[in-house]
Amino acid sequence: FPSHDSQAYLDALKNTDIEAITEEQAEALRSVPQRLTPAQFRLALLHFEKLEEVEALMANPATPVAQRILFNHATYFERKNQDLNAFASVLGLTAVQVDEIFRYGAALNV
Repeated sequence: FPSHDSQAYLDALKNTDIEAITEEQAEALRSVPQRLTPAQFRLALLHFEKLEEVEALMANPATPVAQRILFNHATYFERKNQDLNAFASVLGLTAVQVDEIFRYGAALNV
């Protein structure tokens, strides 16, 4: 995925003056990382207050076994993964919201 300085992304999120955002920060906000580690993904879900909801969905026996295995044992999460996007849809998350989860997660140094 396009590399960007994770600190630039976090700085841009904190910057309340849109005119003062640097080009580097703007690029960090525009780019959408395509892969997160499980820790990055879960911490981003926690930040956006979706972790408990996702964990409940994964604990639900009605959730397809393949999706539960992927969530619980993935070595990384791909933005374009069909299963990830399917459970995001079940949670009512838009594509823009999922992009924000990936941006935030990628900015974490874990």
